[in-house]
Amino acid sequence: MTIPEPATEAPSKEELDLRIANLRSMMAEKGLDVYVAAHTDNVYYLTNFAYLPFERPFFLVVPATGIPVLVTDDGCVSLTQYADKLEDLILQS
Repeated sequence: MTIPEPATEAPSKEELDLRIANLRSMMAEKGLDVYVAAHTDNVYYLTNFAYLPFERPFFLVVPATGIPVLVTDDGCVSLTQYADKLEDLILQS
């Protein structure tokens, strides 16, 4: 059995786009119009944006079509400046 090498670089924009496309494909199979990610692991996997929800929640809302929306409150919007490849997300506070 071959053990894969651990990832040491952030995923490319193309990889993140593929993850969203795969999610949308699964949404279509299930007849879903929207997917809401609230768990840190799911938000990170789909956006490469890591955070620790000590007191303020973050939600990623992925519509079947259109631009995903990262929802947080005004106190956390500045944190997203550290996230890379979020140009295809709408920030909503």
